[in-house]
Amino acid sequence: MLFVDCNAFILADFPPTIVLNHPTSRKNRTGLIVGIVVGGGVLLILLLLVFCIFQRRKKD
Repeated sequence: MLFVDCNAFILADFPPTIVLNHPTSRKNRTGLIVGIVVGGGVLLILLLLVFCIFQRRKKD
């Protein structure tokens, strides 16, 4: 017969090694700025590509 002790708990008496808090400082916005610039660049290239395609179709 198998007995399971439901009252056995493991108590952690040590500090966590991983901290899940992200920095919320206002100075660290480099990633946000890079994301906006890269996204805007990709959008600009796509709009230019669509414009060129429509110009070629107009000539034909």
